[in-house]
Amino acid sequence: MPQSCPSGAEPHQGVRQESPANAVQPVVRFELGAPSARGTRLAVGADLDYPRRLDVVEQLRHARPDVTVHDSLQATVRAAVELLPVPPS
Repeated sequence: MPQSCPSGAEPHQGVRQESPANAVQPVVRFELGAPSARGTRLAVGADLDYPRRLDVVEQLRHARPDVTVHDSLQATVRAAVELLPVPPS
């Protein structure tokens, strides 16, 4: 099931969204639209077998060409971890 923060996320916050192969959720593209438009830091994944993967890839290609659509949950989580702010020393 896709995971993301509420659509009211601030630009300094991040969003992780994963689309597994066994869940076709048309709302995924809607949930992805607001953070994409705001410039929110994103970590997005769509399983290679996810039936709507091309929709997610194309949406981000147009809205946020700087965002990679990862192929696995592990890669998506790694990307999300890289988006975390580094605490001050």
